[in-house]
Parts: sequence; C-alpha cells; structure tokens
Amino acid sequence: VMASMGQTAPAPSEAKCATTNCAAPVTSESCALDLGSAEAKAWIGVENPHRADVLTELRRSTVARVCTGRAGPRLRTQALLRFLADHSRSKDTVL
Repeated sequence: VMASMGQTAPAPSEAKCATTNCAAPVTSESCALDLGSAEAKAWIGVENPHRADVLTELRRSTVARVCTGRAGPRLRTQALLRFLADHSRSKDTVL
C-alpha cells in the first residue's frame, strides 16, 4: 500500500510494552487490575478529591460501595466490573 502511494515503508521499530500503574490517579476508566485484589477494593474513583484522606477513611469504615466517583444511574466501568466479579464469586460460593 505504501509503494502505491509513492512512499517507502518505515523501518520496523522495537515493540514496547506499556505498563499501567494503577496506584496513581487514573484519568481514564481503563486499568488492567485484578478486581479481587486489595488494591481494587481500596480504589477510590473520585477524580481530584478535595480531601482524599476523608474518602479513604470512609472507604475503610464501610463495606458499602462508596467513593466510586458517580452519583448518577450508571456506575463507572471499573466499579461495575468489580460488582460483577463479586457477584459471580458469591454465586459460585453458593453453588
């Protein structure tokens, strides 16, 4: 295709693996992380919190799904996937 356009093919570059550090604030909702890990359970989805220490303490004090970053009808992707993973795990435990 490049030859038909009159351009030379670029030299193949070395493949680079991108690593995602989920401990840092996540700006997008795509983060490859084990949803059953302690890090995923402690994840706070509020972007740019005014007092992050209060949210961390709230998250630690309850087992409810708080601090997911949404108050509307749809959960954020990571929060929804975490809920589905927990639900699946509980169904497997009962059966």
